[in-house]
Order: sequence, then C-alpha cells, then structure tokens
Amino acid sequence: MIKDSTATQATASETQASAKLPRARLFQISFGVGGVMLARLLGIFTQIILARRLGAEQYGLFNSLYALLNPLIILANLGLDNWLLRQSSDRVLLNKSVSRVFALRGFVLAGLLLAAAPFVSMRNPAFTPHLIALACAGIIGDLLVGTADTALRASIQVLKASSLQIVVALSLFVPIWLTPQLPFSTVVLYRCIAVALGFGLSAYYLHGILRWVWQPRQWINTIREARFYFVSEVMAYLTLRVDLFLVALLLPTIDSGIYAPPLAIINNTFLVPSITAQILLPMIVKHSPKSPLYRRVIRLAIGLSILYGLAWFALLTWYSDWIINLMYGAQYADAIPLLQIMAIIPLLKSLNFCWATFMVSNDQQPLRVKLQTIGATISILGNFVVIPLYGLQGVAIINMITEIALFISYGYGAWLTYQKVMR
Repeated sequence: MIKDSTATQATASETQASAKLPRARLFQISFGVGGVMLARLLGIFTQIILARRLGAEQYGLFNSLYALLNPLIILANLGLDNWLLRQSSDRVLLNKSVSRVFALRGFVLAGLLLAAAPFVSMRNPAFTPHLIALACAGIIGDLLVGTADTALRASIQVLKASSLQIVVALSLFVPIWLTPQLPFSTVVLYRCIAVALGFGLSAYYLHGILRWVWQPRQWINTIREARFYFVSEVMAYLTLRVDLFLVALLLPTIDSGIYAPPLAIINNTFLVPSITAQILLPMIVKHSPKSPLYRRVIRLAIGLSILYGLAWFALLTWYSDWIINLMYGAQYADAIPLLQIMAIIPLLKSLNFCWATFMVSNDQQPLRVKLQTIGATISILGNFVVIPLYGLQGVAIINMITEIALFISYGYGAWLTYQKVMR
C-alpha cells in the first residue's frame, strides 16, 4: 500500500509538472521568436534602405554577387544544423560536437570559395578580386555565426542566441543608415565588419566549450551521421532558392535587383514559422509522439500556421502594389506582378514547416529527403525552361508551382509518419 501510495504521488507530481510545461515552453518559444524577429526586422529594413539608395542596377550587382556565392554555404552546412539540434537531449555530446562543427564547416567553405572566386569574377567587371575576397570573408563569418546561433539554441540558451543575431543585424543596419552615398562595394565591406563582430560575440558566448580541433576521422563520421540532413538542405535549396542563383547566372544583373524585393518579401513571411520550427524541434524530441504535450504543440502549430498563411495571402493578393511602392519605391514597379503570383506561398510554406518538423522529430528525415526531390526537380527543370522564354514572371510561376508540389508531398509524408508513430 505504501508503494502504491508513493507511486500515485509520483504520478501526480509528473502530471502536475506536465501541466506546467506548456506555459514554460510557450514562454521560451515566444521569447525566441521575438528576439530573432527583431533581428530579422532590422535585416528587412536594411535591405529596403539598400534597394532605395542603390537603385535597381546597383542593387542587382549586390544581389548577383551574393547569389553566385551563397550556394556554397549550403554545401558547407553539411546538414549539421538539424544534426546539432538533435543532440540537444545530450548536453555532453552537444558540447563536444560544437567545436567539431565549427572547424569542419570553416575548412570546407573556405576551400569552396577559393575554388569558385575566379568564376565569379568573370560574371561582371564590377566583381573585382578584392571585392570578392571581402564577400568571401563575410560569408565564412556568417556561416560560423549561424553555427553559434544553432549551438546556443540547441542548448536552450535562447537569450544569447537572440542577442547574437540582434548585434549582427544592428552592426550592419547602423552604418548603412548613416551613410547617404552608398556604392554596393561599401555595403560588402560593412557586411564583413558586422559579421566579424558577430563572430567575436559567438566566441565569447561559447568560450567554455569552443576549442580548436583537428579530427579528420571524426569529421567524416559527423558528415556520415548528418548525411540525410545534408541532402535535405541541398534539396531545399534546389527547391526554393536556386531561382535567385539562376536569375543571377542567366539574366542581366538588373533583373536580380527587380526580382530580389518580391522574393525578399515572400521569404520574410517564413520567419515566424521557420524560427518556431527551430525552437520546437529540440523541445518536442524529448517527448513521446503520443504524449498530450506533443500532440498539443503540433495541433497548435498547424492551426496558427493556417491563420498566419491566410492573412499573408490576402495582404499580398490585394495590396501588393501598395507594399512595393511603400517599401521600395516606384522604380521597382515591375516587381508587383511577381509578388502577386507568389502570394499563396506563405500559406503553403507555413504548413510545410509543420509537416517537416513532425517528420524530423520522429526520425523520418530519409522520407523527407525523398519527398524533397520532387520539388527540387520541378524547380531546376522548370527554371531552366522558363527563364529564357518568360524571364522573371516565369521564375515566379515556377516558384509557386514548386511550393504546391512540396505541400502535397510533405502532407503525404506527414500522414505516413502519423500512421506509423501515432496510431
């Protein structure tokens, strides 16, 4: 009887603790989303100022330079963001993994950029060697700062992770705001300085666990463990972001300037669902898929995603001309029809983040990768066909079609996962 009474008390205590979890988790999610949203809003305002002050042609040069180099970040990521988040349940393993990921990513990206720089310089005479070198240095620092942010979030240090992003965003926003005459080469320099400050803060936050390591064998093991996440990131890039690269590669640089504003508006609508997914993943992996907390969080995420996506769909459909003129000015009027074409994407993307988080949290990453190949194939083949024929409007249409295909595919994958783990 004593044992039964003790067991009953323990069960009651666990039930009370579980009842308190949602409020604590909700606070962490809200704080994490709020901090990163502030950093991203600063980034949005920075891009708006740049677009207005540089003009479509100079802004096109700026976007083309980074559009040609940024794909290398995807290769250097090696799928290790989600891999690090998955280590959050084991603090000792997580601390050991951070230094390994820092060194591995830094070496890989530096080698890739060194190999790609000569080809980028041939795209436009404005891309001088010293300008490319500055851009490459900033990209390496940006990747390492992103790694620090992931490591901090994996260890549930939300305050430090959010403050890191805010510092980097402010370090770029302030000098750009205070510099009236702004050639795009100066912006590249400012970006490099801002990332350097962020890297310094990252080293300070992680000084207790960040160590120089030379472990080629463990690097290979890490790459092997994260291979499905890596393939997934490559597929996500080919599905959703290869369009800007192809525009920069196949069309005049001014087209990059025209396409960047509507694409930025669409991508910025992903901030809340993507950040929420990053914060939810290390939290829900600690709970059984059949637990009340797990089910409650997933249902809440789906419901809020629908409301969020519908609000953006209405706004972008009927007020796209007002949005473009307000944010970027009349010189970007050609971007208005592109934004209207892509208005449905925020709704689909919000739900896709829910389906993806559900699959990844239940170790269904291989299934997710298979489904991503559908979107990647449509995006690559579609853009190569439509860019020569229809230009930017064709790119916007393919972007929308790709997201519809992903919505159907991910929904099917989430349903299969549900049948497997929750029935």
